[in-house]
Amino acid sequence: MALEPMMTALVKELVGSMSAQEDRKADLHDLLAMPLPVIVIARMLGVPEEMRDTFKEWSDSQLQGMNMVDPEREIAARRAMSDYLINEVNIRRDLIAQGHDLPNDLISELTQAAISHEEPLTDAEMLSMLVQILVGGNETTTSLITNLVWRLLEDRSRWNQLVENPDLIDVAIEESLRFDPPVLGLYRTTTCPVTMSGVEIPGDEKVMVLYASANRDPAAWEDPDTFRLDRDLNQLRRHLSFGFGLHVCPGAALSRTETRIALRELIEKFPTLELDGEPERIETFLLWGKRTLPVKW
Repeated sequence: MALEPMMTALVKELVGSMSAQEDRKADLHDLLAMPLPVIVIARMLGVPEEMRDTFKEWSDSQLQGMNMVDPEREIAARRAMSDYLINEVNIRRDLIAQGHDLPNDLISELTQAAISHEEPLTDAEMLSMLVQILVGGNETTTSLITNLVWRLLEDRSRWNQLVENPDLIDVAIEESLRFDPPVLGLYRTTTCPVTMSGVEIPGDEKVMVLYASANRDPAAWEDPDTFRLDRDLNQLRRHLSFGFGLHVCPGAALSRTETRIALRELIEKFPTLELDGEPERIETFLLWGKRTLPVKW
């Protein structure tokens, strides 16, 4: 992956900030799992580094809106993010019209693609795509990293296995995705009447697809409710945490790569890492991850 050198350097920087803690304690969420994907996606979109905290707040508001904790705040954050993104698209449209070079980022690529398409994308369509990239590349990877490290430290023998055998990193990542999917499920709308397992579902009906349930299906998985590092990697990749077929998550490879680099650096720098208290869960009911992950070494 072309972004791997950048991500590796960033991980080393963030893990270095952890190791600099004098009391040998840190919140792994705050110092690594949260900033890593935010910075990566911000750089990919062409967002200035100094705006990364603002972008994180905007992204969180998209998810918190599901819970309707503070509707006015969440609506204001969504509007601010929408205004910023559309303004960036318009800047690039003007550069194209004037024959100037564009910044090398995803907003530029999407803007060019939208203009050259037979049916140019509307602002609403452009905005939808950019918001999905921002949110999808942010909280889900943070949750993957916190869920994975939490499970490995919950039973220290698992962490020790990876320290002794880093070749298990990919197995650990896929088992975490299966066992603790960052997205528990999503709503879908039926396009026509359908019958599933003897249940008739009308057309234009809202249904919830529960990836977490499918990932624990005893008909598909041996000992499904146990987190194991001895599963076959190719079999593990059958989990549905990134969707399936045409609907597979386009950011799956990016998320896996970020997590792989982060975990490898953690086991090298902190072989004695352990939990330092109970982590707190994120609030959004559709997602599964940690808002805090206190560790020590």
